[in-house]
Amino acid sequence: MLHYKVLALTAVVSLANAACTFSLKPLQSANIDPQAIYAQNTGKRITQAKVLAQVAVGYEKLGQQDMAAKLLSPAMQTAKVNSSIHYQTEMWGEVGASYVKMGRYNDALQAAQALATQKYQGSADGDVALALDRIIRELVAAKQLDKATQVAQLISSSSSITSYVVEVGEEYEISQPMALTRLAGEYTKAGQREKALKVLDQALQQRTDLAAIALAYAAVGQQNQALQFLSQATRIDTDEHTSLYSNDFIKAAVAYAAMGQKDQALQLLAQIKEKVKQQEASNPMGGHYLHRVMMEIAVGYAEIGEYHQALQFAKTIQPSKDLAEEAGRTPGGLISGSTSNEVFVFTQLAGRFAEAKQYNLALQAIQAIKGEGNIAVAKAKLAVEYARAKQYDRAFQLLRQSKQLTVYGALPQVVEAVVRAERGDRAVQLLTQALEVAGTPDKPLILRDARKDLALAAIAKGYAEIGQREQAQPLLAQARQIAAQIHGEAEKAVALATIASGYAARGQREQAEPLLAQARQIGEGINR
Repeated sequence: MLHYKVLALTAVVSLANAACTFSLKPLQSANIDPQAIYAQNTGKRITQAKVLAQVAVGYEKLGQQDMAAKLLSPAMQTAKVNSSIHYQTEMWGEVGASYVKMGRYNDALQAAQALATQKYQGSADGDVALALDRIIRELVAAKQLDKATQVAQLISSSSSITSYVVEVGEEYEISQPMALTRLAGEYTKAGQREKALKVLDQALQQRTDLAAIALAYAAVGQQNQALQFLSQATRIDTDEHTSLYSNDFIKAAVAYAAMGQKDQALQLLAQIKEKVKQQEASNPMGGHYLHRVMMEIAVGYAEIGEYHQALQFAKTIQPSKDLAEEAGRTPGGLISGSTSNEVFVFTQLAGRFAEAKQYNLALQAIQAIKGEGNIAVAKAKLAVEYARAKQYDRAFQLLRQSKQLTVYGALPQVVEAVVRAERGDRAVQLLTQALEVAGTPDKPLILRDARKDLALAAIAKGYAEIGQREQAQPLLAQARQIAAQIHGEAEKAVALATIASGYAARGQREQAEPLLAQARQIGEGINR
């Protein structure tokens, strides 16, 4: 893994989590017995439990704790009795995240402890780590860093997985030391240097990623100690095991560059390139792995700011003949011209270039990507970065060119960027453009409703947040009108609950309660 910053999951993720799956059906009541939802829940209606947990947050904000507890109970029951380890752990994460949104941080910690101490059949460390990470992210967003640190310490020391945000091709590692390392960064940003050093010392005990830990120490002013860790990270026997040192070297190079030592970073990347070439000559059968390492080096060049060199180097890498044939042959006998490694690296490069505002290079990298879906992922990332740089016209232009992009979450992320950065009439103008993009008919039909529902839900949420922030009643009304266009029951219920929270925050109980009642009714009718 080459990226160390905490990757913020977007507004669309919370909506998608609540929906669980895209809904293509019109709203309908399943006439489910309330007893089967609350008192005797069998834990099989995952989407319903998630939606009701979201609605529960709105009732908590209105001060209706009993109703909030009732609506949260299906998620808690599902966490206890569902036969799937994945859904059990995911639902504990939903419960913990809901408690954080309610402001009940001690209850969130108790949910995390229940999740971590539960006895599961089979291996569950990865699923537990993912759910705990969800709670950690919510606590960080709520500035509850001490509670987040307690939750991070619950991650099993044997857990180490990489979590992908498919919508924009991002990834980051979830493990106890990496969670603590990221929290050290949050403490540093909050000016709490001593706490940052304390959690770094805890992370260092497992020593799984010295390069990331080194960066965190450098951020709190411990430059000499950081350099010592980087030296350790590159001290592995490089003569025998490329597989053991390549990733460490690349990450260390990125860390050196971040600490202002670009020459050392370039030297490390040159060293690993030379070793790969030596091993390629002595072990032609290892071509697939060595080809992947070379692609990772190309991304490493982008990470240290050598953008042109990164793209040029990636274009010169050629897979061995047997690898190209194996990876590129289609059932019809045609050669695609691109291995999975190449698709991955050019998609990654496009994202890195976009983040660095190297937009022309990002477009060049996209031109080298094979496959419509992969191209859409890269363009989605570029559209989001345009919006974050306040180049909204370019962002919307990309979205209009390929409506498939909204499947990957780009439009909701653009809306999130608008809400975060803009105010007043400008924000409303941009949300109106987003609404126009979301409303354009497109194909294929089977995807349109699901994509449009998620986009509309994000836009409604944007109007509600701006209306709440600027005390603008018409914007909350506009959010309600947009929510009325949503067809999927899960997406509609969550959007209504979000708007209701906006009214609740303004003290407009008479406006919030009917919306929450409608959201609850929809949620209770979901039969999945």
